[in-house]
Amino acid sequence: MATKVSLHRLLSTEEVAEILAVTPKTVRRWIASGDLPAVKVHRQWRVRADELERFLTGGTDAA
Repeated sequence: MATKVSLHRLLSTEEVAEILAVTPKTVRRWIASGDLPAVKVHRQWRVRADELERFLTGGTDAA
């Protein structure tokens, strides 16, 4: 990742999109397809930083 973040931090779809240089719509599509694990917090999706790291490295073991 370009920025250093706590592995337990929850990132918004907008933050994930900015880190990966994609649109928030692309991030939501990855979440909907199950490719990027996320949790819903008050009607908004959040991605754990460690799950984003796993997504980027191609890891398959879920926490």
